[in-house]
Amino acid sequence: MRKNYLKTFNALYTIEIDSLTYMSDFVVNKNELGFESYLPTDSLSTGKHILKVKYKTIKSKDTLQRNLISILFWYYPN
Repeated sequence: MRKNYLKTFNALYTIEIDSLTYMSDFVVNKNELGFESYLPTDSLSTGKHILKVKYKTIKSKDTLQRNLISILFWYYPN
């Protein structure tokens, strides 16, 4: 049952960094209530970026993608 729930959850939510969409691979956090995911950052350029989490919703029989949250961050590799 958990596997099916995660499959549906990952189909509904997407992640973008600077408008580039990443395949979401959320998993259940075993230590706290919630979900977590990993995004590779090695291809990001140095500096300012925006991470967006979007979700799909239905309105008047149309599927819309809405912004859940936007997070501004800076990437500086070691």
